[in-house]
Amino acid sequence: MIPQLIEFNGEVNPTIAAATPQTQTLSNDQSAAEEKGIPAYSAFAIPFIENRIDKWQKKDSYETLDEYRARMTEKNRDAKIAEMQRLAQQEYISKYESRVNLRHLELKPYDADHEVFLVTSPVLGEMIVPVPRANNEARIFASNWNGMQFKDPQYFIDKDHLALAKLTIITPSGKQYQYDNAAALNYTATNVEVHFDPITANMLASNENANKQTVQQQNVKLGTSDVDENIPENPTSNTKTFAVVIANQNYSNVAGVPLALNDGLAFSKYCEKTLGMPAENVRYYADASYGTMLRAMRDIKNIASAFNGDINIVFYYAGHGIPNESTKDAYLLPTDADGTQTEGCYSLNKLYAELGSTKAKEIVVFLDACFSGSKREEGMLFCPWRSAEG
Repeated sequence: MIPQLIEFNGEVNPTIAAATPQTQTLSNDQSAAEEKGIPAYSAFAIPFIENRIDKWQKKDSYETLDEYRARMTEKNRDAKIAEMQRLAQQEYISKYESRVNLRHLELKPYDADHEVFLVTSPVLGEMIVPVPRANNEARIFASNWNGMQFKDPQYFIDKDHLALAKLTIITPSGKQYQYDNAAALNYTATNVEVHFDPITANMLASNENANKQTVQQQNVKLGTSDVDENIPENPTSNTKTFAVVIANQNYSNVAGVPLALNDGLAFSKYCEKTLGMPAENVRYYADASYGTMLRAMRDIKNIASAFNGDINIVFYYAGHGIPNESTKDAYLLPTDADGTQTEGCYSLNKLYAELGSTKAKEIVVFLDACFSGSKREEGMLFCPWRSAEG
């Protein structure tokens, strides 16, 4: 076995290499070379050199023993191996360079930053060719690629395989470019991702003679609004704050109150998320009858009694309000009342008195109602106490 011929990492021994490899960012595809019938250099060179060294090491029958001993020194053997290595390289290149078809060279995208093209071969791997950008020279080079001539290729052994050391590339107009593997060049393949917003009709430039008339579209959203959806959240926990929320929208005997139920639900969410009340502390009553309103007040008074008044109370009402023009009193209108009999309505004086009786630390009352006799949105509800004379 010939020592120090091929390193096991695939690198050719320095005595074999004929040129310094060009700096590249991509590795050669040597499997393609093997498919073309070009073996690895070591597979060719080792038996080639061993066969010749074996013959050289044998004693010639016409050679004296002293002559043989003088010839068979370590120094002479190393020199003979180096000679055989050079011969093996020459034989390998001569034998397999004819199997390389330079017409199969493929031009890759231009690297404008380094002003180079990448050229690939299924046998020889990647090569970097310098081409200037100025005066559109690189563009012209690329457009003429299919008509290029390739002359004077020079080969060497690189990483245990056949490689191209130099090549002259000639354009149809006769301009020459040189590939030189010893030139210190770099090629970077750049992949660009674009994340701009898609083009819309509004981005297109308008014509000066464009129609000056304007047609608009308006979207009206009922039931929810930004106020209902974008509710701020507060991490504070108010376990001793209770809310009574009454939302009366659908009345049996009078016109309804649009969106009252939505307002009540939205206020309940604010109590939980913004004011930090636990969900069970928010008592929500939808379309409350007179009996339901009585029960709601009894419930909050019982809670206050259980806490000995050590609570805060928030009261919210959305719905119709009714005035009594004779007594100047105001009433909340339950959904089962019509306002003609105040006995079936909930007096504000009664409301304030019962809330005050809880002895809560703080009481806040929100009334989303009109007590003038008009509906909450527009128009009159009715005025049962107005005299016939007006």
